[in-house]
Amino acid sequence: MQRLNYHELVEKLADINRHLCEMGLSQQNRMRTHQGNIAELAHALDEGRLEQIAVDLNREKRREILWSFVESIEFVDALDALRTQDCDVSKAILQRALQGPADVYLEDSNSNLGRNTMFEIAIAGRAAHAGLKPQLGGEPDVFFEFAGRRMFVQCKRVFSEAAVVKRIFEAAKQLTRDLRASCDPRDCGLVAISVSKIINRGDKMLVIPTENDIAEVMRREIDALIKKHESACKEVRAPKIVGILLHIATPSFIEKENLFTVAQSATIYHIPGKSDEALLRKLAKTIKM
Repeated sequence: MQRLNYHELVEKLADINRHLCEMGLSQQNRMRTHQGNIAELAHALDEGRLEQIAVDLNREKRREILWSFVESIEFVDALDALRTQDCDVSKAILQRALQGPADVYLEDSNSNLGRNTMFEIAIAGRAAHAGLKPQLGGEPDVFFEFAGRRMFVQCKRVFSEAAVVKRIFEAAKQLTRDLRASCDPRDCGLVAISVSKIINRGDKMLVIPTENDIAEVMRREIDALIKKHESACKEVRAPKIVGILLHIATPSFIEKENLFTVAQSATIYHIPGKSDEALLRKLAKTIKM
């Protein structure tokens, strides 16, 4: 994840906005709202009124601005990596990804397509950061070649802990279809689940003492979810679906540095009894999980 200040992030978003306009995507969308929010913070910082603007904001606007930072960083990181690897992100994918309310707290089942698609872009971006060349926009959601094999990834976001098992089985069913259609015994499947809205529905901020504490706090959250749902994970019977990737991103405040930032983490869990454990360990190391 890039470390960008407000001004740098606004410049990155402006560059993406120019690219979107060139593609014919000039209508208002939540990323343009995010860009405006961060530009407002940059101006306030320049004028020495950043603390005051935080006091003046109502709860809804403060919430929107915090998530503007999270989603903008994630979007910029992913698109930069995908561009570097010459990976195509089609107009149709970007058009879907830009939908939905700027305030994540207001998202529901009728407006979640945008962030669902953005999660697919983020997963592809992680692979691209590692020098891989992912493809997205079809079935499976994302796939890439790794260690002479093809990794098929189906991506899901969950809004409640009760939905975790349902989404895992839903993705596993889709991967079973994808792997059957591929007709290549070397291909294997990975379920990717965003659990961010379990940890934070959009109305909280993680407060931690130092930046070094982020990894440990995120790891505990993911480990607790894995432990709670481990028995269900073992029920994924298809032998070529070998693991589950769990991802979290949330706004955070680092007390020692008086810094607002993004806490983000991902873990690849190998399903016990499946082959290719060594392959998953190598993949996790390659994409720095």
